[in-house]
Amino acid sequence: MNASNDVLNVLNEIFGIRDLYHYQKRALPHVLNGKNIIVAAPTAAGKTIIGYIGTINALLYGKRAIYLTPLKTLAEEKHRELKGLERLGYSITISTGDYDKVEREVYKSDVVVCTYEKFDSMLRHDKSILRNVGVLIADEIHMIGDPERGPPLEISITKALINRDTQIIGLSATMPNGDDLAKWMDAVYIQTDWRPVKLYKGIHFMDRIIIYDGSEPVDYIPLEGNEITHLLKYFLENRGQALIFVNSRNRAENMADKLSNFSSRYVNPEVILRSVPGLLRDLSREGVTELEKKDYQLMLKGIAFHHAGLSLAARSTIEHAFLNNVIKIIVATPTLAAGCNLPARLSFVLDVYRFYRHGIDLISRREVEQMIGRAGRPQYDKEGYGLIHATTRRSLEEIYQKYFVRPIEPVYSNLSNRRALRSYTLSFIVESPQTYDSIITLFSKTFFGWIFGTDNIKDIVSKVLTYLMIEDFVKYDNGAYKATLLGKRVSELYIDPMTAAEFKRFLMENPSERPHPIEVFFIVSRTPDMSVRISPTKSKIAHILEIIDSDKALSEIFSKREIETESDVRGLFMAFILNDWINEVPEGLLYEKWGVGIGDLRVLTSTAEWLLYSLTEISRLLNTPHHEYLAGLTTRVRYGVKEELLPLVAIKNVGRKRARELYRAGIRTPNDIIKVGISGLKRIPGIGDELAKSIYEEALKLTQDYR
Repeated sequence: MNASNDVLNVLNEIFGIRDLYHYQKRALPHVLNGKNIIVAAPTAAGKTIIGYIGTINALLYGKRAIYLTPLKTLAEEKHRELKGLERLGYSITISTGDYDKVEREVYKSDVVVCTYEKFDSMLRHDKSILRNVGVLIADEIHMIGDPERGPPLEISITKALINRDTQIIGLSATMPNGDDLAKWMDAVYIQTDWRPVKLYKGIHFMDRIIIYDGSEPVDYIPLEGNEITHLLKYFLENRGQALIFVNSRNRAENMADKLSNFSSRYVNPEVILRSVPGLLRDLSREGVTELEKKDYQLMLKGIAFHHAGLSLAARSTIEHAFLNNVIKIIVATPTLAAGCNLPARLSFVLDVYRFYRHGIDLISRREVEQMIGRAGRPQYDKEGYGLIHATTRRSLEEIYQKYFVRPIEPVYSNLSNRRALRSYTLSFIVESPQTYDSIITLFSKTFFGWIFGTDNIKDIVSKVLTYLMIEDFVKYDNGAYKATLLGKRVSELYIDPMTAAEFKRFLMENPSERPHPIEVFFIVSRTPDMSVRISPTKSKIAHILEIIDSDKALSEIFSKREIETESDVRGLFMAFILNDWINEVPEGLLYEKWGVGIGDLRVLTSTAEWLLYSLTEISRLLNTPHHEYLAGLTTRVRYGVKEELLPLVAIKNVGRKRARELYRAGIRTPNDIIKVGISGLKRIPGIGDELAKSIYEEALKLTQDYR
């Protein structure tokens, strides 16, 4: 068969790609020949298509494909696009959630889309997942240098390299040392600066725009005045749009509000209401937070703020309105640049300074390139403009040097940090017994080992092994390190061994007394794995301390647990948020009381649920007496309910609000649902024919299972 024609025919039929760009044509023969390849190209240059070519090629040869992304939102986007292959009879699945299992669909599907962490966790459960995988696509492979997401990606690629039967395709933004990654992977390296829409990069300073070609100033655009509105006016004419990136959520909200009168000149509120389904309803609907209502009001003026504190639904509404040119401006935090494909004529980085532990400093050039790379809409614009704002002559010079003279930061491994070494040393031993030398050999095959060698981690690995033995995660037997049952379970749960050690100590401290939920949440929230960064104000912490002082049980608990570090303070704050959540405090009131948005709440509750589940599993393994209580607490965090609603939320399609409505109607258990029947369920507000039937059938299944 003519592999090239077959692949290109599928590419045209499913993805509508009739012709390839020049650098995609260069990559094509290498991909079709099964060669490892890294393609580095600017944002919006179409490098994803190379990943899709590799996917199609693997499928046509009867192999499977795995597509890795750093974020759930990106995984969902790729999954939606790849689902087109189902028209040809292939099965496509997405897996981004539960780290403690490999879903049945993963084994049965031809294409699996997942996050770096999820794939890494799947390999810990079953390394045979790579069997019959023809291609592994690592999207945003430059993220291998990220402190959090880099190690899971690096280890996954290392295992694929060891497997040898799997082709690896890395898709990357521009990086100066991409050839280093390519040499490690024995891969072809293709790099291009070309984009389908010309990108002009420059600096906005006072009443002018200075355009640069590399480090050379090549053009000067005068504006009507010094204000940001003068800049926006220049670009918003003729259906233009702008993305503005700022350094904090409060700044995004305030800037959107400040610019709303200006943006309102370019839109008609009636057109916006007609074009955005449900917007009018959401402006007054119960359950929508005041923060989101404020954002929807701003949308009527053609502008919105966008950050992780908003719910997924709100962010999606804003993104679709912008993609359809219904609103003209989004003011966002940098997460928008990483999380979705949202181009604009102007991408404007208003804030390039950020607070770090060492003080105020400029953010990385890579992060800025990702933001300004959003400029240029293929369907509307012949060119895009990526601009950085300078407020003073001094900042003008600093910005010029950092972002136009110096090269983009190279990508290096972060595998040498203690947390990564603890987790992966344990995971290697869980896979098969290891000697000290064999562990060092495994690390030598990583990108870290290839670029730095392993001499400088030998001492750390030795200390890590000592720690794992002290905590009873591994034992030394007949010349090899072997995993204990506890160590194996910790690795499967995908938690840091240090988190597991803290859990073990907590469980041993409370052998008989049932711990207070706030104490459990505090323990969970201050572990290394609680990656959520919600920081309280001094007034909120003062309020929490007053509550503790006035409550005898809490006062006794926290008299034994000193609140000293920043981690302790954050943990205490999150513990009280979680406690309100499981006591059914509405999301809107949680925002008013604690300042936590729905987006943050979702991340906090899902992370806490995973850690509580892990705590429960360790409790089961150690046979401590509270695992049933902890399991109930895990479910309460998942649904945000009081203990009395646990029997009801066990029923499919019954969540927090519906369970409370049923409870108020005297329905407390699945058996009660069966007694009242479908007709009785229909009398409850919000439950129609189909839903009543579904709830009844699910309750029936549960009662039959119990029997």
